Amino acid sequence: MTLQEQLIQYMREHNKNNVEIARKTGVAPDQIGNIVRGKKTPMINVKRLADKLDPIFEQHVEYKICECGVKFIPSYQHRNYHSEECNKYFRGHRSDKQKAEKHEMPKVNLTEYNEKARQNGLSYGQLQGRERMLMGMVIR
Repeated sequence: MTLQEQLIQYMREHNKNNVEIARKTGVAPDQIGNIVRGKKTPMINVKRLADKLDPIFEQHVEYKICECGVKFIPSYQHRNYHSEECNKYFRGHRSDKQKAEKHEMPKVNLTEYNEKARQNGLSYGQLQGRERMLMGMVIR
């Protein structure tokens, strides 16, 4: 049974609407409406439903595991660490990330660049586009 189906069933059994559920759990009424309509909601809202209404909602809570081993519910989608200390520690000490190489064209002043474009029979923008296209081929 999905979270949506379980919440609708709970609301029918207890004769409650979105606003009453929202007041009881501390979740915004529009978020309750999103769950009823089958839209995604932050995991913290699902956890509140489980804590305040019925433990049966706990099965829908998705936890993440921090690199230090702590199980947590992220406060926003892309959070990978359970605390600021872990965030600072693990992001600062990661050596497995390789930095991308920068491929830069040699710096030329505007007058020289325009002259180069004229010699090739191109406009400034056309030359820039061609160089970007060539840079894209080199990087990949």
